[in-house]
Amino acid sequence: VGMRVCPLVLALGLLVVVSGATTSSLRLPHYYSSHMVLQHSRGNMLWGWTDPGKSVEVTLDAQPPHHTTADAQGKWAVVIPVGPPGGPHSIVLQAGEETKTLTDVLFGDVYLCSGQSNMEFTVNQALNASAEVADADHYPNLRLFTAARQTADTEQEDVLPMEGHLANGWGVSSSQTVGADGEPWTYFSAVCYFFGREIHKAHGLPVGVISTTWGGTYIQAWSSPDSLAKCPEPSPTPTAPEEDDPNRPSVLYNAMLHPFLPLSLRGIAWYQAENNVGTPKLYTCLFPALIADWRAKFHDSALPFFFVQVSTWNGGGLVPKLRIAQMSGLALPNTAMAVAMDTPDPQSPWGDIHPRNKQLVAHRLARAAHHLVYHEPVVYRGPTVAQVSSHPNGLRIHFENIAGGLVLNTTLDPSGFELHYNELWGGSSWVSARATLDGKDTVVVEPKTRYLRKPTAVRYAWADYPICSLYSNVDLPAECFQMDARETHRGTRPMVMLGELE
Repeated sequence: VGMRVCPLVLALGLLVVVSGATTSSLRLPHYYSSHMVLQHSRGNMLWGWTDPGKSVEVTLDAQPPHHTTADAQGKWAVVIPVGPPGGPHSIVLQAGEETKTLTDVLFGDVYLCSGQSNMEFTVNQALNASAEVADADHYPNLRLFTAARQTADTEQEDVLPMEGHLANGWGVSSSQTVGADGEPWTYFSAVCYFFGREIHKAHGLPVGVISTTWGGTYIQAWSSPDSLAKCPEPSPTPTAPEEDDPNRPSVLYNAMLHPFLPLSLRGIAWYQAENNVGTPKLYTCLFPALIADWRAKFHDSALPFFFVQVSTWNGGGLVPKLRIAQMSGLALPNTAMAVAMDTPDPQSPWGDIHPRNKQLVAHRLARAAHHLVYHEPVVYRGPTVAQVSSHPNGLRIHFENIAGGLVLNTTLDPSGFELHYNELWGGSSWVSARATLDGKDTVVVEPKTRYLRKPTAVRYAWADYPICSLYSNVDLPAECFQMDARETHRGTRPMVMLGELE
């Protein structure tokens, strides 16, 4: 547990320095090290500790040095100006007789990846792991940082680096730093690595990716007290939690997110929700609140935020509502969702909740970044419902986000589409339906028997393990939905019949 501190604030060169631990030597947080990447498109804070009142000089290459003085608590900070993508650069820090030198520093784009086990899941666990690990030697300008697991009851200023080949902080992408001989679930995050690799290859600039994850954790642990205050929930049964329990409110925000707030980022990638499967309605508040709060804490209200909609596992039938709850994040600007429900892996040695095809998930996240960050004309979202209308003996569903047109796999039976009838066999029921294309943007959904008339609702991919038969022609899957036959769906608001997620 560390001393509570306020976040360091950087805004157009305005620097606010706050109290910290006193030390007698020149010291930096662990996320400042050789091989690091600094965000090229905005100023970067560089801060640390030394003796109170001591003058500190920071020099980037042969540029004029930056001078500052440590405050009464020994903390100092400077702002490294914007630099064009590339390098390598060196940064020399001097405080009295003490000198530290950071080498092989690059300017590029920096992304932070966070969440629970599917983000923690490592390259050496992924599909084609041996080939992927060996390939990591080919990207010297892709840099990696992994935060070790830790909890805290108060906001911390520093993280602990992962043991092994990333123990010194940032590492250059290589077979060793992605985990050739590392333990699974340690380093490096597969989704984070594959995402960063695609951005690096597509845009030709250095990329730094930060992984700060903990498997089996709730969103409440990653939420600040400010964020949680916006989403009151019924008090849980009183317990005496273990001191290092990672699921206490805010303990991972304090220990594994708050320390990174002084950094300048290009975006955030998030893969978490499985642990919150039992409370989808609450998640519709917690998730947007976390996004808004993290953006406020990073002092970037438009910070791109990409997230993965959960994949497949036996969740007792609760997973579809969780997927809908995650869509609440799309109500905020500059957000995007990667669908993963079409990547089932029931034979995964890590459990069916952990599918190994992280490459596809990362690719879909990267498509969103190509559009939202790099402003490329890339389609990044799969088909979504625009309108439902009546059709003789069934319903017509008009889709948007279709790219060049819908692609329907008509060989699948069931099709993944279902129709609801209020009066069927003495009660209401969902029945599997037949789907056919009508033009490039419309699907006609009809019952398989001519005796059924006037469906009251329609849904698609509504299962823990759904049938995914509908894609756009750029291989992006249609999103799951459940909606009343009379409802029209425009924009990003997810539709669940009667609005119920309980």
